Amino acid sequence: MQDKYWLLTLEAPVEIKDRLEIFLWEYISCGWEECGNLYKIYFSTQVELDEFLKKIKKLFPYVTYTKDHIKSGNWADGWKRFFTPVKLNRFIILPSWEQKDFLTKDDLLPIFIYPEMAFGTGHHETTKLCLKQIERLYQLSEIKVGDTFLDIGTGSGILGISLSKLGLTGIGLDIDPLILTNCKTNIQLNNVNNFSFFIGTTQAIGNSTQYNLIIANILLEPLINLKSEIFRLLKKDGFLICSGILIDQETKIISSYTDLFNDPVVILREGEWSSILWKRS
Repeated sequence: MQDKYWLLTLEAPVEIKDRLEIFLWEYISCGWEECGNLYKIYFSTQVELDEFLKKIKKLFPYVTYTKDHIKSGNWADGWKRFFTPVKLNRFIILPSWEQKDFLTKDDLLPIFIYPEMAFGTGHHETTKLCLKQIERLYQLSEIKVGDTFLDIGTGSGILGISLSKLGLTGIGLDIDPLILTNCKTNIQLNNVNNFSFFIGTTQAIGNSTQYNLIIANILLEPLINLKSEIFRLLKKDGFLICSGILIDQETKIISSYTDLFNDPVVILREGEWSSILWKRS
């Protein structure tokens, strides 16, 4: 682990928060802390921070910012204040430092995440929505032990790990090599051996396999660009969970997918975000 990190804190006017969050989703795959209208983003080097800041200044001139050079211990302490357990139906998402003290109770499935600057701790609405969709499918026996899945935009691996703990077997994909160490760490923390991941596009996994379930928690434009590839990789009667979509983008994604999929089975919403479930007929 590095001794020091660079911290960029952004303060955004309320009226541009939605636009800024969409931008962060696209450019900061390693995640950020959010408190009100403040956004804290960590970088390994000052060069990375400055390059990102150039984009912010150009696109969001009314956003103010501060830069700090911090020790890794301070970063970890900040995450310990920010990362509180999240309970979603049968899942409970816990930080790695609570693993040794966690006592299994009821039928809760713990998912342990080490927040090494990787997105996907269960706090963001899109992650929650995907987990709710997974839980619903499992309760209805639409997905079951032994089924296969593909997690596009796997990030920290949280969704793939949750499916693995339900007894499914699958693959995670991400185009960002920065997730490598964190995703591997989280897989080991959760002791799952039926989930692996690759860096690259859907081309990295070949053409011969189809999946019972595909999750794509990415952004609107990649979802539209990948729709034919997703359709090809999804088994007949398989399910697709899409997220990373704002509520006001629902019409566009549904219109785009109409030529390949029937009407959505379920649309879930939380805050300003949406998750759409389709079934391939």
